[in-house]
Amino acid sequence: MMNTIVHQQTLSPRKLSFAALMVLYEENYVLACRLIPRNWRRKQAVSHSNDDLSLHLRCINRDKFTTLYLMTYYIEERAEPGLLFRLYHDAVLAEAVGFAGHEPTVDHMDGMAPAWVFRHKWQLNLFLNKWLRYCLGRGHDFTPSAKPIIHR
Repeated sequence: MMNTIVHQQTLSPRKLSFAALMVLYEENYVLACRLIPRNWRRKQAVSHSNDDLSLHLRCINRDKFTTLYLMTYYIEERAEPGLLFRLYHDAVLAEAVGFAGHEPTVDHMDGMAPAWVFRHKWQLNLFLNKWLRYCLGRGHDFTPSAKPIIHR
């Protein structure tokens, strides 16, 4: 697993390449694992911070090699931004796949121009990267001490 965080200049839009996108996915995985422990088995939880809104995390799907999460804030009872991202545990990568309820997501881009798809993946994953950094900087985490969501 990648132990260090990639320098921000590596993520410069001027250096767009497949290799740079994979570095971004690797860094996203490292950041996501700092926020969500690998052995996290809850269906959903809320992380509270004194400096930020409560952060909601829901496990959408868990397979042997991947886990799909929805991470969001609730602003005026609406889930915003509702970012879906997938952890590839075997490849040690994390990929943002889209926003809940908004098309097109990365998984639904068949037939679109490859350059557009690539730029979209870059922007979406750069957003995930910055949001993970922001959440960690605000003290969010989903360790076992984080409070589970209780439905009544």
